[in-house]
Amino acid sequence: MVTIKKKPEPSDRQPTFEDFPVVDILARVIWGEAEGEGAEGMQAVGNVILNRANIKDKNIPEVMFRKDQFSAIGDKDRFNSMINLSPDNPQYIQALEISKKLLAGELDDITNGATHFYNPDTANMNYDWIKQYPVVATIGNHTFAKGNF
Repeated sequence: MVTIKKKPEPSDRQPTFEDFPVVDILARVIWGEAEGEGAEGMQAVGNVILNRANIKDKNIPEVMFRKDQFSAIGDKDRFNSMINLSPDNPQYIQALEISKKLLAGELDDITNGATHFYNPDTANMNYDWIKQYPVVATIGNHTFAKGNF
């Protein structure tokens, strides 16, 4: 007896981050947090994510998806934009190259060990951590700080 497997039907399911390898997840979050900030700004956001992973001995997705840590993940519209990024998007391509180099250890930490960042023009400046953590770098529109998380 021959069994014929039915061809799977295309899914209309929205992709999730579980559908992507870590290098791609990191690239999408870098893009989501630093779109328009250029290569240096994207690298700096990636540095913060890796700094947090190293300090807490966590994997990168654990760091990125911790509740209330990255605004691009918490914002439903921005999150959907990250998930549905076109592979032809030039800034995504740049973020992916940066992600690959960060994970390979080929890029230095340009944030002086920062664990946080914010844009002072758009952030809620009343957060305690913004007031308490020392600023260690300013790159593009982002201010980078070092403290507990």
